[in-house]
Formats: sequence, structure tokens, C-alpha cells
Amino acid sequence: MVYWLYTAVIRPIITYAPMVWWMALSKKYCIKPLEQVQRSCLLGNTGAMKTTSTKALDVIFDIPLIHIQVENEAILATSRLMI
Repeated sequence: MVYWLYTAVIRPIITYAPMVWWMALSKKYCIKPLEQVQRSCLLGNTGAMKTTSTKALDVIFDIPLIHIQVENEAILATSRLMI
């Protein structure tokens, strides 16, 4: 249920209108809050210990890093506008 909630509700909210703000992701302080949201959702889904690596959780669920997902969404959105 938590995984569905993250993929169907939370991640689309986070990645809304990425072509406007994706350039801010070049700064670490903008990436950190996004990673914290993704990490807490994945930890809640697995019941893993707090010391579990974020990268390991991303690999287990086959979910890209959130800032990479936002950049991909921005590229797709701008390519749709060009057509």
C-alpha cells in the first residue's frame, strides 16, 4: 500500500511541472529533501532498518533516484512541447 501511495500519489506531486524547476536540482540542498521523501516511503514499505542504504532501497524497488526521475520528466515534457 505504501509503495502504491508513493508511486501513484506522492511521486507525481513531486515531479509536477519539472521543466520549470529541474535546473535547481544542480544544487545538493535541493536534492536532499526529495531523497528524504523517497527514502522514508521506501523504508516504510520494506520495514527495513534506518541504517539501510538509500541506494540499496532504490535497487530493491527498481526506482531511479528522484532527481534523475525529475530530469527525465522534464526532458519528456519539453520534447512533447516541441512536437
